[in-house]
Amino acid sequence: MPQTAAGEVQVEQSGAATVGPFEFHSGFWINLHHFLYQQALQNAEGPPVPNALMNAPQLSAAEQSQWGQAVAFYRQSMIEHDLLSDPGMNAIDTVLGHAEGSASLDSSGLKDDLVKVLEEAAPIYLAHWWSGHDRANRFWIRTVTPMVLALGPALAKQLSTAYHVPWLAQPIRVDVAVYANWAGAYTYTSDHVHTIISSVDPSYQDFAALEMLFHEASHGMVSEKSGHIADQIARECKSDGIPVPQDLVHVMIFFTAGEFARRDLASVGVAHYQPYAIKNSLYPRSGWTRYASALDLFWIPHLDGKAPLDVSIVEVIDALAVGQSAAVAPPETGSKN
Repeated sequence: MPQTAAGEVQVEQSGAATVGPFEFHSGFWINLHHFLYQQALQNAEGPPVPNALMNAPQLSAAEQSQWGQAVAFYRQSMIEHDLLSDPGMNAIDTVLGHAEGSASLDSSGLKDDLVKVLEEAAPIYLAHWWSGHDRANRFWIRTVTPMVLALGPALAKQLSTAYHVPWLAQPIRVDVAVYANWAGAYTYTSDHVHTIISSVDPSYQDFAALEMLFHEASHGMVSEKSGHIADQIARECKSDGIPVPQDLVHVMIFFTAGEFARRDLASVGVAHYQPYAIKNSLYPRSGWTRYASALDLFWIPHLDGKAPLDVSIVEVIDALAVGQSAAVAPPETGSKN
């Protein structure tokens, strides 16, 4: 899809839409793949159904048998593979995303057994679920579009400045699906930046949709394992004699995208917006409270343009080192009066 300048919208006959820095899609095959994955998880683990669009319609006996076989295949062969961390699953997302609504997957290069399962399940999905899923996906895209147009250019510039990384040269592909994964969205960056995001997850609605789109895009700019920010964190941790804090870069992404979204929404009259990580109690639930406190003290000055990147990282790591030393210090002996 051709690149467009921020602030423009291009809609193609396929239904794909380029909105500023994002290329949104509601594709049949990737939605079917993720829906079967969700259905297999539900059968295996019994999580609550997140939306009425997931509920089973009245299927004929033949349809029930065919659909059951597809779900069983996913339960036996697919759900053991994580959608984000497994490169094979990333490759499937890439292929099925680009397949959009093609009539066949014969030339996809996917394994024959997976192609067979998807193609046999496709008529049932098309007849009973797809129209509702596609409507939900397209509604989510239409809802987030004006926010991306209004605030996207500022957010992209703020994030690029904060991380000292140019914004991505090509539009970021975003496949919108009723089910993305357990977290509601994920992004992989192995050979290109590709986001899959849920259109019905309650945490990704309204203004949070804007924040989390740019949160996911940030994964294409900042890596937890490589790049100048990860390298500097590693050097400072070595200097302070502590291991690299697990998930620190991811927390930094949550914190930064959330803070900029809060500020930019406030600038257009949206008062009291709570960033995703705060609203969903992510910091205490994930054991990240110390990280958030250090970022609040020493990363905010960098976001305000008052402290260099390297200085803020040094101060964040020093604060975490002090906290870690206190956490492992031996207890004092003797009585206290």
